[in-house]
Order: sequence, then structure tokens, then C-alpha cells
Amino acid sequence: MTDKLTVQRLFSDPPLNSPLPGQVRFSPDGSRVTFTLLSEDDRERQDLYAADTRTGVVTRLIGPELSAAEGSLSAEDRERLERQRMFTGGVTNYAWFADGSALLLPLSGKAWRFDLAGSSLHEIAPGIGPKGDVRLSATGRYATYVVEGDLYFTDLHTDETRRVTDDADATISNGVADFIAQEEMHRFEGYWWQPDDAALVYTRVDTSPIPLTQRQEIHASGATMVEQRYPFAGGPNAHVSLHRFELTTGRHTALDVPLADEDYLARVGYVDGTLAVQVQDRAQQKLQLFGLEASQWQVWQQERSDTWINLHDNLRGCGDGRLLWTSEAEGLSRLHFGEPGALSAITPADLHVTAIRGVSGGMAWVEGWRDTPTEAHLFAVNLDTGEAKQLTHEPGVHRCVVHADSGHFVSAWSNVSKPPQLTLCNLADGGALATLHAASIDDKHPYARFLSAHRVPAFGTVLAEDGATLHYRLTPPLGLARGEQAPVIVYVYGGPGAQKVRNEWGPLLLQLFAHHGFGVFELDNRGSANRGRQFEAPIYKRMGGPEVRDQVAGLEVLAGYDWVDTDRVGVFGHSYGGYMTLMCLCQGGTAFRAGVSAAPVSDWRLYDTHYTERYMGHPEADREAYDASCVLPWLEHLEAPLLLMHGMADDNVLFTHSTMLMRELQRLNKPFELMTYPGSRHGLQERDVSIHRFELILDFFRRRL
Repeated sequence: MTDKLTVQRLFSDPPLNSPLPGQVRFSPDGSRVTFTLLSEDDRERQDLYAADTRTGVVTRLIGPELSAAEGSLSAEDRERLERQRMFTGGVTNYAWFADGSALLLPLSGKAWRFDLAGSSLHEIAPGIGPKGDVRLSATGRYATYVVEGDLYFTDLHTDETRRVTDDADATISNGVADFIAQEEMHRFEGYWWQPDDAALVYTRVDTSPIPLTQRQEIHASGATMVEQRYPFAGGPNAHVSLHRFELTTGRHTALDVPLADEDYLARVGYVDGTLAVQVQDRAQQKLQLFGLEASQWQVWQQERSDTWINLHDNLRGCGDGRLLWTSEAEGLSRLHFGEPGALSAITPADLHVTAIRGVSGGMAWVEGWRDTPTEAHLFAVNLDTGEAKQLTHEPGVHRCVVHADSGHFVSAWSNVSKPPQLTLCNLADGGALATLHAASIDDKHPYARFLSAHRVPAFGTVLAEDGATLHYRLTPPLGLARGEQAPVIVYVYGGPGAQKVRNEWGPLLLQLFAHHGFGVFELDNRGSANRGRQFEAPIYKRMGGPEVRDQVAGLEVLAGYDWVDTDRVGVFGHSYGGYMTLMCLCQGGTAFRAGVSAAPVSDWRLYDTHYTERYMGHPEADREAYDASCVLPWLEHLEAPLLLMHGMADDNVLFTHSTMLMRELQRLNKPFELMTYPGSRHGLQERDVSIHRFELILDFFRRRL
């Protein structure tokens, strides 16, 4: 029996979707692989599983029975999980102890040691909390955490707890990554242990340079005035400094990082025992990698760009003083290798490297793509010759974890025809050894009743105005009779740092639209991620221009599908996608007949420093660019029906963006539909909110298309 997917069913339990296994990690000796999976009965909880790499046997370690161990999330963790777009509970993080006997489990404000032998829990420092960013020290002796902006650690041998800092207040925090670091630089850590646990390096963040502004959060029961130091584009940032705490002496030392007044502390960490930092200038056109050698900062790597430099986490030491690094200086991202200060590209120019997964014995293992950006694979790179051998061969997107000592790797992967899998493989040749998890949709799977109606998308390419190849994915609707045509929804994000078109088991939202008679078209325009610096560069100081023209150009391919009614094309997007929806409606003429814009940016001057200035420059120096990218002047060209949605407690794309849109649409006497969600933040992820908004979206597109 085949059922039509409904909004209510999509967002209810048991979960229909089968996301990739998350937080995949080897035990220290490689004998086990642990990973999280969405619970079979609760779409908002992650459970923890372990697989024996010798037998392939999988057991569940942490499930609903441990909910009693959870406490209340700390403010630090609540904000960090929002920045990481982590909207589930349960096991959101964990770490292996060095001897492989136990796991450190942060569970909603509490910290636990989970002993594998007896499956027993022991709370760490129960009298202190709620704890944020709970992590183990380098050797595993200390559990470290942040409580109300100050840094603590507990000696797991003696249960003694020490407070590292004691000066946190309304504007000072220690050991916590600041808003810009988390939201835009994707640096979520604010402290780092020395490899021998003799010292702890941490950030001290002072937000007092940022003017205090008031933001209203509107909830169902009333409004709350929130005082916030939001770093608007062109304004000041928080002051971030780096400090070292020595355990034996208790001494704090300010580390004189070579930061100019407005530079960003982008990355911090230890490389083969040496403290290394990455420093980025405010324009993000200069990136310097420094190593602290003999108490002096040495330049290990330096890059410049006429547009911007993308940050990454691809820095590895080889154990012999040489480094691995990736750079887009030559076009695609390539692996660089050599002595500090003398790194050079070694991988082929046609191999785009996205992540370094391991290094050992003259070999490096990297993730990336060679033939098409719609896939991702693991490659073994010979550091002497630069030869790159592909190890994963099943078509699709592979996310891999390498354990060089045991000679294994695991790949969490899927493609449009195969739901997520977790496969244990031989590191020497990539051969599959065992399937540790397979989201097989058998008769007992809740999605089984919808499987025969599952629509497999088609892939293709179209050329941009500058000749760049753009990739698209088109999901056909369900149940069309021969000769019948259907409307299409362009599901857009379009902003930098993201990629939608991949050969992977797609989100079931695409199936929802398809089951209700809509085709879904997705296109990665210029500016999208995973294509290299030159592909991204056209949007520099021109946001809302080239990427909109690419979306319009992409519609040309729809005429080649006989089931598409090109006179009934709508557009829908969230966040940057909401911005793109508005710009497509205003600039696309009659190409788009209706649009749904959720949590859109309307004026980039109201967004934050690091993200906005990376692509648009400084608001004062580049005033014309900001004017051209602002939605408000374009609204006079809006003729198509619009549904506007926004969370009324959004602290990322502030609700002000939508109130400005409302006022300007009213001034222009432009009709529009509106739905706001009291108490909801940027993600609009609450179950009832998700059900309501997608029922509304379907209804809107039924009426308008």
C-alpha cells in the first residue's frame, strides 16, 4: 500500500527520515566504532551505538533510559548548539578516554563518565553546573567545562575541581568562543589543553566594545526586551585575547598573539606539541598561520586574496616537523605539504580537497571530489609523489573517519537511490569489510508505506553567463498522467558556504512537495561552496546579483522536461534562501509566479561583521554595494504573490529584517501574506512550528501555482 506523505506525518514519530550516522569515532585502539543515530521512536533524540570492528556486531550504548541523567542546558551550550544547527537532544557530543575503557558524556548541562564494562554512569562534579562545552584534556585526566562564563576542570583521578578563572560578568567570558567565532568562523572552542596536560590555553572575550542594543523577543505570553551586543556590519567586534594557565604554578600568562586591532583570532590548536594560531585581517583578504616556537611567534604560512579567504580546519602535523595544509590559492582546494614557511601544493590540480582525515607513514587521507562536486570520496595521497588514489567507489557522498594504526576507515555515505550506510573498510585498498549500519527500508520501517512513491531526482548542468558550469537536481512530482504538466518549486539557498546539489539521500521535504504535485528544482549558483575560490568570487560586493541571474538561467532547462509547466514556477527559501526568494521575485520578471521567504535578510547592514564584510566589504567604504544588495529598493518590482515568515525571537537574522520589509511593502501598497512565530528563533525547528509552516507553504503554493 502506498500512502501520500503528509506534513503531520513527516514531522511526527516514529521518524521517517534516516539521516547519516553522526559523531563517528574510533576507540583509541581501533577495536570499536561509536556513532549516533536518530532514535527510532523520537525524532528529537540522538542515541549512541558501538560496533565491534572485528565482528561487526552493533549494540546501543545510550538510549532513552538515560534521560534521567540529563540536566538543564547551560547558556553556553544552548547558544553553541544553536550555532551548530543542532536541534536534537540526547547524545550531542562525547569523547573516548585514552585507555578505551570509558566515554565522557555531556548530557544537557551535566558531565558523566560512562564505563563500558558495566554500562555504569558516574557524574563528574555534581555540585557544579550547569556545565557547558564539556571536554577531556589531552591525556584524559581532566574533564574541563565552562560555568557561567568561567573555566573549570576536574581531576578524574582525585575528583578535585579547580576554578581556572573568576572574572566573568555581563561582558567578560573565559573559555567560550564568541558569537562571531561560532556563527561565522565555525570555531566552537574557547580552550585547548597542552598535549602533556601541563597547561591550558583559553580565550578571554570582552564584548564591551560592542554597543549595547535592545532586541525584542515576542513570545506567546508577551514581549521581552533583550539587551544584546550584536556586532553589526561596520561596527566594532568583541576583543578576544589568548591566555595560558599553568597547572603546577597556577600562573596565568597573556599570550602576545600577533593580532592587529581589528584582526580575528580564527583558529587555535596544538600541532605536534606546538601551539599554532590562525589570524585573519578584518577584510579577510589576508590569513597568517603562526607557530609559537621558543616563546616566539613564527610565520608558518601566509595567504592573500583579492576577494576573501575561506577558513578551514585542515592543518595537520606529520610528526617530523612538516605540515599538511589546504589552500585555494591555485583555484580548487589543494593539499599543501612541507616545512613551515615552505609549503607547496602536491595533489593534482583537478582534485578538490575538502578535509584531511589522517596522516601516517608518508601517506595522507583526504576527502574531496575529482569528477563532479555532487559527490565526495576518500583519497589516499602519497606525500612523496602527490599521487592520489580513490578509496571509495560507490557513487554518492562519503564522509569518512580514518584510524591509520588499525588500517581501517569508516564511511558514512548515501546516494539518491540508497539510504544512509555506515561501512567499515580496509584502508589499504578501500575494500568493504562490514556494514555497521544500513538504513534499509524494510516492511517494518516507518517509511516503507511511502517507498514505492519515492521520487528519484535527475541531475544536470547549465552554464552561467561567464561560462561556469552550474549543477542542478530536479525531483519530479508523483502521479502525473501522460501529457499532464505540473508546477515546480525552486528550493533555493544560494548563499556562500553551502551546497544543496549532491548525490545523496535527499531530505524528505523534497518528497513532501513531490507527493503533493510539485516538482522541486535545486541549483547551486555561483558563490556556492565546494567549487573553489574562482566559482565563489562573482558575488564579491555583488550579493543578490550574479546568484539571482544564475537561478533565472537555471529555469531554462525546465523547458526540456515535458512534464514541467514553466508558467507555474514558484520559489522558496530560508535565511539566505529567504533573501534569494525576494530577489528572484523582484529581479526575475515573470519567471517566478509566487514565493515563500522565511527569515530573510533584507539589508546587509543589519547582519554581522565577519559574514557580511567578507563578501560585501565595509559599509562605509562600499556603500553603493550595500545599496545595490538591499532588498528594499527592489520591492517596487514585486508583482508575484509573497508569503513572508519569521521567528519573533530570532537572534541571528533579526526580526527587524522582516518588519522593515513589511513597512516598505505597505508603503508601496504591495499585498503580501504573513506568518510570524512567537518565541521561535532562526531555525524554526520546533515540531509544531514545522508542521504549521509547511502546511501553510503547501496551501500557499496550491493556491498560487
